[in-house]
Amino acid sequence: MRNRDMFQDVRLETKQLIADDAASERSATIGLLIKITEAPVVFARQIQIDGNRTFPTAFIKRWFQLESGYLALDVVKRKQQLIADFYLNRGYEFATVTYRHIDDVLAFDHESATVTRQYLDDVLTFTINEGTLHEVRFTGNHQISREELLKALNIETADADEKPNSPTPDVYHRSLGQSKINQMRRQLNANNEDFKSIQNWRVQREGGKN
Repeated sequence: MRNRDMFQDVRLETKQLIADDAASERSATIGLLIKITEAPVVFARQIQIDGNRTFPTAFIKRWFQLESGYLALDVVKRKQQLIADFYLNRGYEFATVTYRHIDDVLAFDHESATVTRQYLDDVLTFTINEGTLHEVRFTGNHQISREELLKALNIETADADEKPNSPTPDVYHRSLGQSKINQMRRQLNANNEDFKSIQNWRVQREGGKN
């Protein structure tokens, strides 16, 4: 039974039954009680994927075997973690995954003053934030302006002084960061005699921003 996602636990209990008459008292009657505990489940008529810009929805559903029907909550949480690990292992260092299940809501009709139940088809939604950069910092630039460095780097951030709230910030992953650094190095070598080298670079999460 452990192969079934909705199964959680099974326990055996023995209990001596109370005799109804004198004849039955002469025999030792023992009852066997099997208690099965089912895992908490949700019913998902639809499974939606939101926020995915890099990998198509059909690919994610197929790769992680996301199918409609009854799903144990432990399975939903495991799928959530597997999707997050999938992004992390491919260099998406700031990717996060959340899920939300909506079965139905109550709606108030002002004209009739009645409350009705509005069914939303039992939707299970995985929301993926693939991760963007909010800010870029430079150190060691005494002769080269920040504006010139940002232009050479040419990366769209989600929130920066120079380009506040870019409508299409770049999804950050390790290979993108390396390619932007290489591009920046080539451009500064060609156009600015004050530039010598890029000693190192790194990304980090700080104060809720990347």
